[in-house]
Amino acid sequence: MDLLELVPKPSTDTINVGLKSAGAAALIELLGNPRKSYTGDCQPITNPSLKAKIKTESVGPFRATGHVTALQSLRDIFAAVKIEVPELHAILGSAGMECARLVRLKGKLGTNPSNHSWGLAIDIKLKGKLDPQGDDKVQRGLLVLARYFNAAGWYWGAAFKTEDGMHFEPSISLLKTWRKDGKI
Repeated sequence: MDLLELVPKPSTDTINVGLKSAGAAALIELLGNPRKSYTGDCQPITNPSLKAKIKTESVGPFRATGHVTALQSLRDIFAAVKIEVPELHAILGSAGMECARLVRLKGKLGTNPSNHSWGLAIDIKLKGKLDPQGDDKVQRGLLVLARYFNAAGWYWGAAFKTEDGMHFEPSISLLKTWRKDGKI
């Protein structure tokens, strides 16, 4: 199976079932604002309570810098992938996680901070290659990986209005559970 093959993105009613993306307003309510102002470039988190929760750790196939609770969730997801789809696990990489910046859609800047600003979202590479944003196709390996992320309560960006197949983020329900459990 060619895990890098681009295939049509699945119908949005077949992925992220029961899951919703957390918008900037909900994240600010749950975790506070990562910083006072944003540009399109990665900037450091300046909110002291959030900054204290950002670590760089191994998540299995690579190291990532993000919120400690999200990092643990990634370790759990990738441990299952390693057992069940070792050929996928072997080619996993990341284009980053923690990056306080504005949302970027097809090269244009939005007005809200990206979920990466909280160290929660991650962009996944396969064999060092990113899935092209907005072409309504996804790498086959991301399609396989999405099942593991969705099962763990993570939302897959392939369902965004502008398809973003490389992007995964904790759903609002998962974030609320983490909040209730004192993890965020």
